[in-house]
Amino acid sequence: MSAKTVIFFTILLVMASAASAQFGRPGHGGRRCGNQICPRGTRCVYQRVVCIRAPCPPIPQCVPRRF
Repeated sequence: MSAKTVIFFTILLVMASAASAQFGRPGHGGRRCGNQICPRGTRCVYQRVVCIRAPCPPIPQCVPRRF
C-alpha cells in the first residue's frame, strides 16, 4: 500500500471513531461530554474557566436541560 492510502484510511478511521463517540451506550441515552456521558434530561455545556496561564480551554459539564 502506498503512504497516501494508509493516511487516507487512518483519517477515515479517526473520523468514524469520533462520530461514534458522540453518542452514549445503546439504551442508556445521553451524549458524550468531555470524558463523561450526560444522562437523559441533561445537556453538555462548556463552562468558561479563569486560569493563570493561557490557553484556558473550557470545561465540558452536564447541566439540566431547560424545557
